[in-house]
Amino acid sequence: MTTAPYRGRDGRVAQAAREELSKANLAEYKRRLDETFVMKDLKKYRKIPEFLHSNSMSSVFIQGLSALQRRPGFASMARTS
Repeated sequence: MTTAPYRGRDGRVAQAAREELSKANLAEYKRRLDETFVMKDLKKYRKIPEFLHSNSMSSVFIQGLSALQRRPGFASMARTS
């Protein structure tokens, strides 16, 4: 059983959308994306959330913030921004 192609408001057939999502086009899109800084950065920084959520990083962050708050003028710096 074949179904009639879906037509949008402007009458274009959804076949064009299916062709856009073909395996060949998606493979080409992935290849091009892999060449950009986007994927390189995602791969490079993929473990950062795990690192930031680790107990050791939390304690380093808290210690650093505590040290910063003890600095003279910290409260006045916070109010001016």
